[in-house]
Amino acid sequence: AFLDHFSANVSYNYLKSDGIGGDTSTGIDVAMKWYPITYSGYKNYENGPMTVSISQLFRPYVGFALRQREFVLVLTTNYIGYGFFVGTDYQLHQQWFLNFELRQDMYFGGSQDAEADMMNIMLGAGYQF
Repeated sequence: AFLDHFSANVSYNYLKSDGIGGDTSTGIDVAMKWYPITYSGYKNYENGPMTVSISQLFRPYVGFALRQREFVLVLTTNYIGYGFFVGTDYQLHQQWFLNFELRQDMYFGGSQDAEADMMNIMLGAGYQF
């Protein structure tokens, strides 16, 4: 079905940078992912007493997110913005997976109407409910 290729995500993020002027940020993301060539997770088929679950090993996707961030360096600054991303999930076990993602984010509404532009490379692990 068409909706099997989409997933909605809500997450809380903690980001730590050790680069030039290292910073810490926390915030909430609300995102929509589209998996163009795979399902977004497991696909279950039932036929009487038998159930078959199918999942692809790699699940590439593209997505869009609304993000809120609070940066804490010298002064605390809150931003809200949007982002685009591409990535893939790698299925480890029935519910556990690894994740790799490239993000491009634009944030607005910082102190004195400041803007922030970020590109991130993310690595993570997830649990599918």
